[in-house]
Amino acid sequence: MANHFLLPFALALAGLTPARTQDMPGEADTRDLLALLKTPVVSASKSSEKLSDAPATVIVISRSDLDDRGYTELSQILDDLPGMDLARSYGADYFKNYWRGYRNDIGEPFLVLVDGIEFNHLWYNTADTPLVTYPLSAVERVEVVYGPASSVYGANAFMGVINIIARKVAPEGAFTARGKLTSGSFESRIADLFLSKGVGNAVFTLAARSDKGEMDESAAERYEYTKAKHYADAVLWGPNVVSHATEGGSASSPHQHSALDARLTWGATEFGYQQLIISSGYGTAYAADQSQSAGLWVRPDYSLFMRHREELTDRITSSTMIRYRRSDLDSSSYDLESAYAWGYPNGQTRFTFYEVLNASLTFSQDLEYKASKALTLNAGLRFEDKTLQKAYLQPWTIIDATHGDLPARPNGGLDDTNHFNVENRGIYVQGRYHFLGNQQVNLGLRDDHNSIYGTANTFRGGYVGTFGSWGVKALFGQAYQEPTGRLLFGATSGTGSNSNLRPERSSTAELSGSFTAPAFSLTLGVYRVRNTGKIQTINDEVVNSGDQEVLGADLGCQWLLPVSSLRQWKIWGYYSRYFKAEDIAFSPSGEVRTRSGDLSDNKFWLGTTVLVNARVSATLLGRFIGTRPTVLSNPVREVPDYGSLDLSLNAKDFWLKGMGVSLRAANLLDKAYFQPGLRSASAGTAPGGSKGYYNSLLPQPGRSVQFSVTFEF
Repeated sequence: MANHFLLPFALALAGLTPARTQDMPGEADTRDLLALLKTPVVSASKSSEKLSDAPATVIVISRSDLDDRGYTELSQILDDLPGMDLARSYGADYFKNYWRGYRNDIGEPFLVLVDGIEFNHLWYNTADTPLVTYPLSAVERVEVVYGPASSVYGANAFMGVINIIARKVAPEGAFTARGKLTSGSFESRIADLFLSKGVGNAVFTLAARSDKGEMDESAAERYEYTKAKHYADAVLWGPNVVSHATEGGSASSPHQHSALDARLTWGATEFGYQQLIISSGYGTAYAADQSQSAGLWVRPDYSLFMRHREELTDRITSSTMIRYRRSDLDSSSYDLESAYAWGYPNGQTRFTFYEVLNASLTFSQDLEYKASKALTLNAGLRFEDKTLQKAYLQPWTIIDATHGDLPARPNGGLDDTNHFNVENRGIYVQGRYHFLGNQQVNLGLRDDHNSIYGTANTFRGGYVGTFGSWGVKALFGQAYQEPTGRLLFGATSGTGSNSNLRPERSSTAELSGSFTAPAFSLTLGVYRVRNTGKIQTINDEVVNSGDQEVLGADLGCQWLLPVSSLRQWKIWGYYSRYFKAEDIAFSPSGEVRTRSGDLSDNKFWLGTTVLVNARVSATLLGRFIGTRPTVLSNPVREVPDYGSLDLSLNAKDFWLKGMGVSLRAANLLDKAYFQPGLRSASAGTAPGGSKGYYNSLLPQPGRSVQFSVTFEF
């Protein structure tokens, strides 16, 4: 049915040919791949430098890439980046991203920044909130930095950094509006908006987003413990739950995300307020005979900052910021667990509210000193005071056939005895020295002190050279990852906690080479990662249990095909390979080495974008994810390989100048496939009762079709 729906839309686009709408003289896209090497990036070193000079592997997702591929939320870029293994449950953990072989239970091994400002959750260290909620209309580009970056950013820049760069508007600019309204499969309704106005020396920007939708309930029928029959089992849950449409009885798992980013720039000073809220059901993460998917998990993030950037002299640039932040789990969050797991008879349900409150106050100062044409020095310091919650506030009650009253929602406070304070301070210095015109060395050191864990020192060094069309990077870096507040104190029925946990450490050595011509580029990078003190759950206890070694490679290419009848035809692809991904656990009898779980040794992406003219484009993107051996606690020993296709069709100035339409068909061929379960993933597949709380397999959505109207004035 969906394929028949695509056909007339494609034919309509085909009618918008160059014969009817010619490009203006000089408008043809002559930008070649050599020019892309000069793209300025800011995320690798906290200062602007050419992409080819950055002391890291950096992939830039441009504004046009986001438009051409038809992404409807930022997290979808992770599906198409090398070195990533995704597990999407669309629930309390909306997604998990295992970057360069690092697989963990809670939190992400990378930082997500918005214009250099961190948005990982203060308590969970998750990154889904900014990547799922941030308005796409406000994004100018996304810089993805591979490799450890703690020497620049401090804690938790473990495997890399993703920096969302928002659109910039010049002072005295006219009023502009850009947006996208989307509707489609799974009850999807998205409104995404960016507004800006310059007046004199001031610029005001406002970005907002609302995203509502449902889980693919038909896909949930493909796995035993996400089937509707378990959610609707009155013997198991009792009639009060299965008959309540919004609380249980089906595989429903709605979401309602929202975002607001308001900024005022006055001269060299920027004031900003951000509100990002991710709100969803429990998705496919938990076994249907133990937890209802239609619970509610709401994580709001609020940020208020002032930042002043100024050129103190022709050689010294300063950036000063002060920021207050709240990063919570709202008290409206709740779950429904089958009471038999708690020792109660069948036909009863445990209803629990949850609340977590956290805050931080941060001051940072960064300086860039251009000592000479060859030498640039960067230095900075950061002070952060965090108030973090210890245990969940979680009032609960048992619901049965005669009793359906709910407990009072929790009402905690930041100053109660269930909180603790953490002070972090960091100071760093790094330098870039150019020699022989086209070569440079980079060195960086950082000293961080945490009031609980003590001191952590990290180092980064590297060589970058360009020789005509060829480029070489030899890099080494260190990083550390703090245990989250959730792992320190927030034990639940799913996983435990341990207040004695200590930070994990990581080091990465990387060698890459590239060849770039005007119409073709090829990049190959090989890396070795060593992680120590890795946090794992062993025999229901959370401990710093062992080490990990990963040896991998990423290959990428781009090709611009010369077709005179088209504005541009671009083909790109990536191939990721793990040669080794091994966990090392220590015991009195010696080392125990096992293959790291939930990672595919082979991943392949191939995409093509055809720009018919300045108004019409089409993108077809395919991905193949190889077989994934699972973690030892998962009874399903491997997740089968799969391939999928996405199609995006776009037309600008479709009806009026500035108006456009687009169509995105994700999983075009309606492929039935799975991703590995989260955490222990021990539920299994055998009927008769799940063997654990976390599902072994996560069924992924079938074909979805989304139609959008875009505007830019």
